Amino acid sequence: SGDWTLRTPAFEFDESDMLASPILIEFSDVHLAGETGNLNRISTALKLSRDLTHIEIPFLHLNGLEATITPEWFLKSEREITSPAPEKDSTGSGPSPNPVKWVIRDLNLDGASVSIEEFDGVESGPLMPDMAFDTDFALDELRFAGGKLTTPGPISLALTDIAIGKPGTQLASADALHAEAKSIQTVLDHQTFS
Repeated sequence: SGDWTLRTPAFEFDESDMLASPILIEFSDVHLAGETGNLNRISTALKLSRDLTHIEIPFLHLNGLEATITPEWFLKSEREITSPAPEKDSTGSGPSPNPVKWVIRDLNLDGASVSIEEFDGVESGPLMPDMAFDTDFALDELRFAGGKLTTPGPISLALTDIAIGKPGTQLASADALHAEAKSIQTVLDHQTFS
């Protein structure tokens, strides 16, 4: 639930067959499913190609995220369980990558507080200690094309006020932790999504 605003320009296309002016979208006071968190504000813009194969997001700003991540976030309903990925056909080729290309510029996550809880290994689930941290994240550009996520340069993530373990039985804490990679490709090890 939450409030939203949508501003649409005239649907006119420029010489590159993209919308000449972006669609502006803003959400406020967004509540995540199952009361696992909320987001104060999401502001974004959207440009589409005439044939909908290219999507450009000139900016995506997420402010004031508060989220509690639990194993339930990753459970799939029976409707979502899909059949195994198709095997390669007789020509030796597998499924073709998604033809849609998109780019997000000026991706910003400000003032996020995240906790990860209840990953206690029950029913062969993942086992990890509870943890909580704050973070801000910024990325100049993120692209998806040919089934791959890419960035033109380095990515970094800074976590602050880190606590590991349940309150009262805390295992560790740190004021800050900073991680950096040459690109998102090095993090994802050149995985293809379809």
